Amino acid sequence: MALSIPNPLTQMMNRWAAAMPGSRRNRRTSVTALDVEDGWLHVLQAVARGGQTRIVRHGAAALTLREGASTEDASALGEAVRRALEQLRFKPGPVIMGVPRAQAMLRRLELPPAKTQAEIASMVYLQVNRDLPFRLEEALLDFKVLPQFIEPAPAGATPTGAEAAPRPAPSTNVLAAVVRRETVEYYQTLAGAAGLKLTALGLRSVAARRVLEFCHREAAGGCAALVSIRKGEVVFDVLRDGALVFSRVGAIAGEAVPEDSGEGGPSAAQTQPVVLEVVRSLHSYESAEGHQRVARFFVTGTTGAGAKTAAALSQRFGVPAQVLDAGAALAEVEADKAHLDGALPAIGLALEALDPAGLSFDFLNPKRPPVQRDYRRVRVLASAAGSVALVMAVAGLRAHWLHQRERQRDTVKEEATLAARNLAAFRVVRAEALALRAWHAGNRDWLDQLALLSALLPHSRDLYVTALSTSARNTLSLGVRARSSEIVDSACSTLRTAGYQVRPPAITPISDRYGYGVQANLELVAPAKLTNDLDHLPVESRPPPQASLPPQPAGPQALSATTTPPAPTASAAVAPAPPAPAVSKDALQQKRARRLLHARRPGSGFHPNQRRPWRRRQRGGARE
Repeated sequence: MALSIPNPLTQMMNRWAAAMPGSRRNRRTSVTALDVEDGWLHVLQAVARGGQTRIVRHGAAALTLREGASTEDASALGEAVRRALEQLRFKPGPVIMGVPRAQAMLRRLELPPAKTQAEIASMVYLQVNRDLPFRLEEALLDFKVLPQFIEPAPAGATPTGAEAAPRPAPSTNVLAAVVRRETVEYYQTLAGAAGLKLTALGLRSVAARRVLEFCHREAAGGCAALVSIRKGEVVFDVLRDGALVFSRVGAIAGEAVPEDSGEGGPSAAQTQPVVLEVVRSLHSYESAEGHQRVARFFVTGTTGAGAKTAAALSQRFGVPAQVLDAGAALAEVEADKAHLDGALPAIGLALEALDPAGLSFDFLNPKRPPVQRDYRRVRVLASAAGSVALVMAVAGLRAHWLHQRERQRDTVKEEATLAARNLAAFRVVRAEALALRAWHAGNRDWLDQLALLSALLPHSRDLYVTALSTSARNTLSLGVRARSSEIVDSACSTLRTAGYQVRPPAITPISDRYGYGVQANLELVAPAKLTNDLDHLPVESRPPPQASLPPQPAGPQALSATTTPPAPTASAAVAPAPPAPAVSKDALQQKRARRLLHARRPGSGFHPNQRRPWRRRQRGGARE
């Protein structure tokens, strides 16, 4: 009898899968499995509690397609599934489904020893890609590592010599399954039309293997064959120590399918096509290297020909054959007893999904080889990306710096434009500031100088000042009028005695109605320090003005506009001109009455409360 030894690599991979977070290890505690076959929908719910799996509910309903639709239309079939679920009063959440054996390619591969799952995936993809009849981009591939089967040595044989040498590392046996991408998209569309979320897509043949282990544990230790009879096909699966090692699907004509016609079931002639397909499948299996003799047959299907077919197989091959009854798995739950034979795929999918290792094949989440990365190229690309980022950062900083400088330039241009408009005013202010600084730096008390001049100059009856100006060199220019040239010479002598430097004046005779006969321009250089005591200088007092007369100007002519320093407080020396002829009070009152009458006229240019005429101001200007 053959002895099965678990592959250490398989055990290591299982432990690795259990320890890795986010791995393919199944973590479900409840699952809903759907199976669509021959116009019927089978729904099964199972839970895993305390390390045991228990089926809680099963239901079956006929699918009714809309008129003109076929099962090839995934949307129409999905709508029929939705209506069937409503009829059964099932409200499933995430569901799993299975792909029929006829729509998948199974290939057993013997690969060199490998240490990691990534190496196995790379070898599987390389090997399967050579045998695919279509492109690898159009396929979805998944695989399962099989245990290593080692035949025991003959009884009584003792290894000596070369036979005692250590055996080489065993090869890796893998069962690969391939489906077209359009098949997976078909089931995704079906689930979407039914309002369901498809989380896994397994394989029916592997699910049937899980049902066999669940119902007949005694068959898990040897080599058994499972024959599934469907309408138009016969699926032949070989299980060795609980692992699927061979699978083949054979087509039979519709009229050759055995059916239960009443008492006694189908005749032996009707089961003959099924037996022939089993014989062909068995020959294919025995042609493979390392096969083991099938010791038992199990028959299942929805045609009702299971018992007759099992009897025919037992008679043909001389080994036990029996019907795989799903009633043992659904004996304690609510189930549709009339359709138990069609519930086997759904039972197998649910049981396998709740196993710790999860589904053997999941075409929605297949195992893939790792992406081979060229780290040299990655470093080059990273360096290039870093350089580009650095250039972009420098360009951004440069643009930001230029933007700031442009804003500063615009601000300076605005200030320069405004300064150009006010350049004349700036120059005037600067000149005045320079003059004030020079005046302050000279440390001259000009008010005292004016007070001294007012005390030293003759009385205004003999001489009065018509103009006063200063210069930057501490020079005073006085324009005077006098009765005679002797008075001017006497004033110059008095000023020299007081410490002033007086240039000889140019005396010009004039004709004045007030009796002043000469005029002169005196240029004085003020001393650095006053030597005269202002408190003891004699100053003649002026008579008070007459109350009956209006105030008169200080002299016959106003001071010149070129006079820049302020008038001194003690300005007795700047004598007023002789008084003007007296005007009577009646004449003044008559003149004012005429002015008021003229102001009240319509259209006159005078304001009644003002003595000067006023003009209407322009918009934006001041009233004159």
